[in-house]
Amino acid sequence: MALTTEQSEMQQSVRELLARLVSRELLDDVERGSRPATTDTRWKKLTDVGLPGLFIPEHAGGSGASNVDVAVIAAELGRVLCPDPIMTVWDATEVLLCAGTGAKYVGAVAAGAMRPVLAVADEAGCWSNTVSPVRMQDDRVFGDVVFVEAADVATHFIVRSSTGSDTSLQLVAADDDGVLIAPMDAMVGRWWWRVEFRGARATQLTRDWNDVRDARWPIWMRIAAWCGGASQRLIEDTADYAKKRVQFGVPIGSFQAVQHNLASAAIAAAEVNNLAFTAAAALDAGETDAALLSAAAVTHGGDGFVSVARRCHQTWGGVGFCTESHVHHFSRRAKLVQQSRGGRPEHLEAFMDELTKAGTIRRATGTRGDTDGLARFRAEVREFACKSDDPVIAKQGTFPQGDTPEKRAFIRRLGERGWLGLAWPHSYGGAGLDARFQLVLQQELEYYSLPSASIEVGMVGPTLLRHGSDELKKEFLSRITRGELNVALGYSEPNAGSDLAALSLRAERKGDEYVLNGQKMYTSAAHFADVIWLACRTGGPGSGHRGISILIVDADAPGISISELATLGTHRTNVVYFDDVHVPVARRVGAENEGWRYIMEALDLERLTGFPTGGFLRDTDRLIEWYSENAGARTPEVRRRIAEIALRSLGAFSHAEHAMDVLAQHGVPTADATMLKVAVTEARQEHADAFLALMGPRALLRGENGILAGHFEEVWRDEIITTIAGGANEIQRNIIAQRLLGLPRQ
Repeated sequence: MALTTEQSEMQQSVRELLARLVSRELLDDVERGSRPATTDTRWKKLTDVGLPGLFIPEHAGGSGASNVDVAVIAAELGRVLCPDPIMTVWDATEVLLCAGTGAKYVGAVAAGAMRPVLAVADEAGCWSNTVSPVRMQDDRVFGDVVFVEAADVATHFIVRSSTGSDTSLQLVAADDDGVLIAPMDAMVGRWWWRVEFRGARATQLTRDWNDVRDARWPIWMRIAAWCGGASQRLIEDTADYAKKRVQFGVPIGSFQAVQHNLASAAIAAAEVNNLAFTAAAALDAGETDAALLSAAAVTHGGDGFVSVARRCHQTWGGVGFCTESHVHHFSRRAKLVQQSRGGRPEHLEAFMDELTKAGTIRRATGTRGDTDGLARFRAEVREFACKSDDPVIAKQGTFPQGDTPEKRAFIRRLGERGWLGLAWPHSYGGAGLDARFQLVLQQELEYYSLPSASIEVGMVGPTLLRHGSDELKKEFLSRITRGELNVALGYSEPNAGSDLAALSLRAERKGDEYVLNGQKMYTSAAHFADVIWLACRTGGPGSGHRGISILIVDADAPGISISELATLGTHRTNVVYFDDVHVPVARRVGAENEGWRYIMEALDLERLTGFPTGGFLRDTDRLIEWYSENAGARTPEVRRRIAEIALRSLGAFSHAEHAMDVLAQHGVPTADATMLKVAVTEARQEHADAFLALMGPRALLRGENGILAGHFEEVWRDEIITTIAGGANEIQRNIIAQRLLGLPRQ
């Protein structure tokens, strides 16, 4: 999510403050118990910049910050593993604001005079248990509460107590003679405490614990943002270490295994951040899916932080295993945070409950707010696509390469509605909108298995707009916006797949023409395309990527022959032979020998448009429908497995939403598009395996005897190519490591 100028300034200010306040020595001392988590002096400095009262309403003495604002600061607290209990006090403050009479105390919190913490967990660490270990007698509380954070620096405890069948919420002063605290021997020093209540006087905040249960959604969102910040900082530090640490005479960051490991960590960290901020935006907008997203964010956040810490430990090696480095602080915190605030089992259970209520994962993938009309456009496309959900038109498989009259007619209908070229200038038949509108269109159409002309509109058109001559723009752009042009991509060759710069198809200049000779592989749409977007060699021997040009070649030009290449999936691909094929120089896109740059731009766009998330969201919803309609499948284990699949779906989808924001603000997002491609394709493959495993042998049957006429076995076969097409995921991880993390080339 792109930050506003004010949020960026706030972020920088807090980052500078925390850099002064939090040191590695402080973390070591707090962990050993030789220093408390905070002091009055430190707390005053945090209060002076408004952190304790950040989201408390202004009329109550706070700053009235939005949930997104708070997520920004939570991430900064995570980056330094801030020991001061800001997050813990925020948890209690959220409960006070929900607790009716508790709201009168928040002014003291904002002023720094009160540091309340929650004491609500049961012996298993759960918050949701309806039975409290603390009982109420008259106006006093009795019982022990475990897994309490920051008890040693708290001024008050918010306690869940039981009286008969009622569970109420009480406020207890920490200095009451009836309160005793003792540290629990946890993975991180004095992280958790046991608080014993021996007749401590209590003030009732609310008669019913359920009154404040919705406080968990912003609480969970914030801890997810904290995990995102901590994950990102650990990756940055690890990448810096990998650049400096030399083994075998070179930095270890140049080793492909290290690059792939850290690229995977970067993808996981991005998902944690994306989901946290998506949940924050949903909470701010009052969206119905805010609870679902918050539960997803906290579950994914804990898991993601643990995964990042594990991967970073592997890069640090023995150095990171020893406490002379700071890595251990992150890995310890990762495990404890994963089990805090109810713990992962409770987080996942809440997500499953919200998913059951929603009945669809798609509800959590809408556009937040509607300041620019994007949400209205999404709704319009959904209505149109729902009415057009025709199996005759619909795609069969993830990579459909068939050509039917119905498909061509549908694409022309999109053109008639002005939906092809939404992000193009009006002068070329476009709507003059930003690129998010085109991606939303594609997502929604793909959800209903409908074609969207993604190659023509998402890749070829934008490249022509940037680099094509006026003649090429005039000849082809209007045909694309009318839905009258089919394009095949002619990139790969027998000896040039991932190493595309090794292509050898020769384009020899003869006057005003190029004469083509050579062969292309995996040109999937060539058998029905009107033109081939062709990468060819115009430079001399050994010119590599500096000798490549792009030509637009008529697919029926004399000298072209096409042979079918059968595949494991539901679609065909082709081998295309070029034997003295003549192409006008005027059909060259941009400058001669500059094609590599155009290909890279187009591939970035392909990773945005070629691997959309709509299809696998629809398949996740199909799985949820299957579960709800089959009583025999409704076991706790299957329910949990489906929740894990839905979580993975949301994590992968979050890359698409983030990439759209980056695309709208900064242009083609190379690293973000690459992470999207890796995350989506690998999630889709995992999903395909899971679908068949959950549904059993009938899912492998085709036709009317199979589940959805064999849809899921087709999905499984088609998904195999997704991690290879558009640049193998191994190459994508190299790109992430080198361009995003700055690791050296091998």
